[in-house]
Amino acid sequence: MSHPPETESPNLFVARQPILDRAGRLYGYELLFRSGFENVFSSDDPDRAAEETIGAGLIGFGLDSLVGDSLAFINVTREVLLGETVRLLPPDRVVLEILETVEPDPEVVEGCRELRALGYRLAMDDWEGMEDRRPLLPLVDLVKLDVLGVDLSKLDAVADLGRASGRPFLAERVEERDGWKRMLELGFRWFQGFYFCKPQIVAGRRLEGHATSRLQLLNAIANEDLDFRRMEGIIEQDAALSTTLLRYLNSAAFGWRHRVETIGHALQILGETTVRRWAIMATMVQLGRRQPAELVRNSLLRAHFMEGLAAESAPPIRAYDAFLGGLLSSLDALTGLPMDEAVRSVTLPREVEAALRNRAGPVTDLLLYVRAFEQGRWDEAEGIAMAAGLRDAPIQELYASAAERARAVFGA
Repeated sequence: MSHPPETESPNLFVARQPILDRAGRLYGYELLFRSGFENVFSSDDPDRAAEETIGAGLIGFGLDSLVGDSLAFINVTREVLLGETVRLLPPDRVVLEILETVEPDPEVVEGCRELRALGYRLAMDDWEGMEDRRPLLPLVDLVKLDVLGVDLSKLDAVADLGRASGRPFLAERVEERDGWKRMLELGFRWFQGFYFCKPQIVAGRRLEGHATSRLQLLNAIANEDLDFRRMEGIIEQDAALSTTLLRYLNSAAFGWRHRVETIGHALQILGETTVRRWAIMATMVQLGRRQPAELVRNSLLRAHFMEGLAAESAPPIRAYDAFLGGLLSSLDALTGLPMDEAVRSVTLPREVEAALRNRAGPVTDLLLYVRAFEQGRWDEAEGIAMAAGLRDAPIQELYASAAERARAVFGA
């Protein structure tokens, strides 16, 4: 297990939570930072700690690795709002979320005016009504409403508050499908919450033909020794897969002198590494075509993140097992089947199957860590990290690398 040099600054941890528009397209990510196992929440000056964490975190990770071309939503305390660090952020790339703990005194109001004049977008976090921090309302570009636990019958009143504010509003902590559909009807413009990463289980649903072939393809690439002949047979039986592969290979990016016309030839030209990458992309995108695209991107990010963590765990976990565990961790959401049924369609290494079906074994620890990390449940993540031997792992480098690799595959 590797250890960072003693002179290295403390690890920085960041979770990102997707924010989607009404069509399910990615609008941005809320970034949640923490400065490490030792010093989080231990500072006598939480505002200064937050400022330093945000500054160091964004420099350490880089916005491109974390959010690509999307917006980064960043929580700001009073100290951060009025400080200089926040002004180092590119105004066209961020939305500054004013936390509910920030009192709208004259200095804060003036600071918001100055930031808006510089081109920054502001959001009011956890808004609770027209009288809540009223002086800030004209200065923000959107308001975030926490809808968790709000009875559906009361959502009309919540939406009326948003409309009366004259500002677009975002529903956060959306956890139920019925609530999401109702909020669509009520005019909420953006959405954030665990619902978008949770499966919609349809009991007894049968997989369509194309989904079956995609799972067979996943099954083929799940083996460490890739069987090209088997893959050729699977792809040739699926017209969409065949067309996708040949179009991909005959694109201008490759610039072959002669057109590639057979699947067997295509697989030989690409080679094992590129074939695996293409198969993952084609399979996950097709399985998730009725789900928000972020679900597919997040599955690939998890796969790369868990692969990196595997080498740092004690004892080490097989990298390929960790990668598959992360990749298939949302297979239930992508297929609409219960996880146990979805996994039965794929022959997996024992440790991966145990993690996905029974939440048992070392791959499970990594998966639980990643899920807690994604949701910013830092205390829970810390406990899992200690048990899995990840205390000294270079978390920020592994996460940034995973985000960049996932973004590169999908070009976003």
